[in-house]
Amino acid sequence: MPLQRSVMTVRVLHTRRGAQLVPYAVCFAVTWGLLGLEARVRVGEVAAAFALQVLVGVLLVITGREDPSPWVAVVAMVAFLASVTFLRDGVGPTPGYGSLLLLPVIWSALRRRRGQLAFAIAGAAAVLFVPIVAIGGTHYPPSGWRSGTLLIVIAAVLGVAVVELVDRFHSLIEDRGRLQVAVERQRDEATEMLASQNALREIATLVATGEQPGALFRAVAEQIAKLFDGTLGGVVRFDGPSGVGEIVGGWSATGSEITGQSVDLAGTSVAARVYQTGGLVQAAAYNDRLLEPILELFDLGGALCTPIVIGGRLWGSAGVAFAAGARIPSDAGERLARFGELVAVAIANAEAWKAVTHQAATDPVTGLANHRTFHERLNLEVARAARHGRALSLALFDLDHFKEVNDTHGHQTGDDVLIAVAQRLGAIGRTGELVARIGGEEFAWLMPETTQDGAYLAAERARRAIEATPFEVAGALTISAGVSSNQHESTARELLEAADRALYSAKHNGRSMTFIHTQDAPPHARSLARAVAGPTTVS
Repeated sequence: MPLQRSVMTVRVLHTRRGAQLVPYAVCFAVTWGLLGLEARVRVGEVAAAFALQVLVGVLLVITGREDPSPWVAVVAMVAFLASVTFLRDGVGPTPGYGSLLLLPVIWSALRRRRGQLAFAIAGAAAVLFVPIVAIGGTHYPPSGWRSGTLLIVIAAVLGVAVVELVDRFHSLIEDRGRLQVAVERQRDEATEMLASQNALREIATLVATGEQPGALFRAVAEQIAKLFDGTLGGVVRFDGPSGVGEIVGGWSATGSEITGQSVDLAGTSVAARVYQTGGLVQAAAYNDRLLEPILELFDLGGALCTPIVIGGRLWGSAGVAFAAGARIPSDAGERLARFGELVAVAIANAEAWKAVTHQAATDPVTGLANHRTFHERLNLEVARAARHGRALSLALFDLDHFKEVNDTHGHQTGDDVLIAVAQRLGAIGRTGELVARIGGEEFAWLMPETTQDGAYLAAERARRAIEATPFEVAGALTISAGVSSNQHESTARELLEAADRALYSAKHNGRSMTFIHTQDAPPHARSLARAVAGPTTVS
């Protein structure tokens, strides 16, 4: 009975280094402690059992592993089974020895060693049945066959059941591990996707608001650098014929400006290699001979660069450079390639939007601002001039007898004349002014910061320049002009109507002249010489 009580205290667990010694130590301590209560003990057999169990403990301590080699496991089991045999022979037929024989069976089953499990069951059978056959007597009566057989059956069933349970347990752990890895991967991908979406949202906002290309490219460079924890980000636009690329958008962690720098497309930089190969490039060192002065500002290490392909054409590249010694993430290349594809879409949309807005704001024949753009700018400039108390003037031009050009030479010749007039007007206009085609053969010239007299002089120069050189096919043509200013008119509509009345007066009074409109007198012509001498109103 004491041996049975000792066996009930054992928990056979094998988890960490040395943990497999715990159940053995507990069994050893309890068993030998309770054996001291037994009467009539054969010292020799008990001593042998003790020595063998010490040997088992030593083997477990020496190996110190969760999975000892097969020979160590076999020696330990043989020693343990032998110790049980000596204990039974030394103490006598005390109940509980059979339970001790289950320990190596459970130990092998927990470790999922089916071969060792079979060995443990066979060893237990040998311990139970060999003494009955070889020795017999009162210590090993024939009745032991029945109880021994029952114990071996229990050991076999228990061992197989434990192996199956442990297999399922390990399978669950492995499944959980795989699931955890999958969840972590999905979380990382979701985090990456969220960061990319946030970056693209900012870029898309710039595209939607019609931001200038420089601001868009710089935003792309900044988002790429921050997405990959880089020191430097850049967008390079390739110019194949010249063999030089230009950094059209750059960002650096130090705030140093790199936009506008050149990249030698025949060099060895990552951007150049993207141009040469058309694919993603990863480099351990970032270098380019044209960029050496800039690179002195940064302590750069590796770099990544991906192509930007728009409409099947290699438009440029987007890249990120890392600080010296920084580790480039293993999936950075794949992520950058995906982001580069999205950036290509954003840039294509921006260019398409720019083209659409340009078409919407431009006259298709002359390339000048169209009627809608002119009125938007007129309202803006009138409000600005009123707010700051500045001068603003408007000149309207109309080609004389233009219908005859179309009727005589055809509309293509008429278009050629309109294009030529637009070029001559545009050449005279200054920065900040607007020249627009607002009708069939009617043009407008909006002149901020220009007084009425200055606008009259400018309009006369433009009229004379247009009339001075004959047009191809159409020959010599004249043009009339009308001028108004906010000196007399306060709203955009008043300014436009005044200039239109002045233009009508120029047409009505013989054409090929410039008229000015004032509030205190109807539109009047003024000679260029008298306008230079000083403002004069002639009735």
